Amino acid sequence: MRRLLVLAACLIGVPAAVAARAPRPAALTFTHYNNAEPHASESVWVAAADGSDATKVTADGYGGQLSADGTWLIYHTGAGPRTPLVLRNLLTGAQRRLDGDAAQWAPSGSRFALARGQKLALVDAATGRRTRLLNARFSAFDFTPDGTSIVVALWNGRWRTRMRSDIFRLRLADRRLVQLTFDGHSEGPVASRAGIAFVRFLKEDPAQEAWTMRSDGGHQRLISRCCLHRDDQALAGQPLGYQVVDVSTQGDHLVLCQVTSEGCNSFAVDLRTSRSRFLLGYIEGVAVDLSADGRSVLLSEGPFHDAPGHFRLYSVPFAGGRRTLVKWNALDGRWRP
Repeated sequence: MRRLLVLAACLIGVPAAVAARAPRPAALTFTHYNNAEPHASESVWVAAADGSDATKVTADGYGGQLSADGTWLIYHTGAGPRTPLVLRNLLTGAQRRLDGDAAQWAPSGSRFALARGQKLALVDAATGRRTRLLNARFSAFDFTPDGTSIVVALWNGRWRTRMRSDIFRLRLADRRLVQLTFDGHSEGPVASRAGIAFVRFLKEDPAQEAWTMRSDGGHQRLISRCCLHRDDQALAGQPLGYQVVDVSTQGDHLVLCQVTSEGCNSFAVDLRTSRSRFLLGYIEGVAVDLSADGRSVLLSEGPFHDAPGHFRLYSVPFAGGRRTLVKWNALDGRWRP
């Protein structure tokens, strides 16, 4: 399942624009970065899973997300602190602007969750129909694989200098919320058929532990712990905490980002054996996605800080092995759910 994000709400119609017709349903979207221009530029593309048959969708955009059938795309456009979202039909070129900050596609069909501030809505891409789901302070959300619920981290009271956070299951049929954690330290849920992967921040941010649990909140299991020696955190490159990058649909493969003061160290965790394997360090790149079957990890690699060089997307087997170049001059990428 696709990881999480947060924020957005209502659809505002804008004149349709006709784009180049994709030759077949897209399986990958990526942001192309052209550093040859005076001020550089970003554009959104779609392609086959291996990067072939690439088609430009827009000359001004970034951060695309494909629907499960590969016929719809949501991406950011423009610049500034709050960049608009655009919904585009890849078959017809029709598009609408979304009044929100982030979105996530359901695991099937043309619906997506759209959030803005503390409001979360369910939107049908084909009709524009919007159903209000939630009005509460939250930090992250993710669809369950069957598409009937959303797991969400809600801020539910203050804890010292920050908000308390627990994970809830939101049933779409009746908008009922069921609390799954009760510690006030849990956030960043990502759902799979086996359950939910999430992080716990204990007393500091970012989160210092990675956990899993069943979809009903039972059998909570610590997967990995780090960053308990705060004196080391002042050193460049020292680990600060965890973020869940993605979990395979079956829930047996997990990719973690170990946040550092310089970037992100990426780890692959086989949840059947609880074995963790170092993928690559922050200087070499970062894991940005996991294929639905858990077999392949999408890696983004580029120049360190402002050093000269090119950005690249690679695919590498989850179990380890030789990586394959997917796209040159690509800042980020994401396979369809």
